[in-house]
Amino acid sequence: MRSKHRGRSQWTALVQEFGQGNFSIKEFCLHRGISYWTFREWRRKLATESVGNDFVERSPLPWIGAGGTIRIRIKNIRVEVSTPVDELALASVLRAVERSRC
Repeated sequence: MRSKHRGRSQWTALVQEFGQGNFSIKEFCLHRGISYWTFREWRRKLATESVGNDFVERSPLPWIGAGGTIRIRIKNIRVEVSTPVDELALASVLRAVERSRC
């Protein structure tokens, strides 16, 4: 895969385009000819910066069906999330839990 430098605005557009489609990240990256890992990093970065801005389209985790509950226990901290759940939101919650343990 050829390396191409893209700016923030281009990555923002790609992340928004991904959010409007029905492709997995791997399928989207293959179709657009972009690095899977670079796309994931930019998607994470833009989502972190967009808290309260909500310009990044978010999607539920595909392997979690509606109407269930995810239970996560990290030592003495327990997190319960109803499904479907947004992948980026769940990642943000887990990062906050990790930071709170310091």
